[in-house]
Amino acid sequence: MFFIRPPVACAFFLLGMTTLSNAGAQALERPFPQHAKRGVMVVGSYPQVSLNGSQRRLSAGGWIRNVRNTVDLPVTLQGQELTVNYTENQQGEIDRAWILSPQEASQRPPSTERQSGASFSSPDPSEPVFFEAN
Repeated sequence: MFFIRPPVACAFFLLGMTTLSNAGAQALERPFPQHAKRGVMVVGSYPQVSLNGSQRRLSAGGWIRNVRNTVDLPVTLQGQELTVNYTENQQGEIDRAWILSPQEASQRPPSTERQSGASFSSPDPSEPVFFEAN
């Protein structure tokens, strides 16, 4: 009969679990809000960040998610140049940011995807706008 020693069996089990968890993490497709913008962020001393070269602030309660989609503390990212998708609150502060993987960064930003295939023009303010009731 063939028996596998417990330490060897445990090692094979852990190897298999690690392989499965890595495959699942790489297959994660993160849904970004349609109004998210793309930029290059450099985190400074909290709450200061540089976004596309201009000084901005993280909002109170704002967060930065890494490529594993877990939250990173801003202090751990200080000085790093990060390609991100981000959203702003009504005060113009950055309230959510997602650090992009190279694969995500090569895709179009969400804010341009919703406009693809359609042309939007702002209405002429001098002309009245009429709505039809159904």
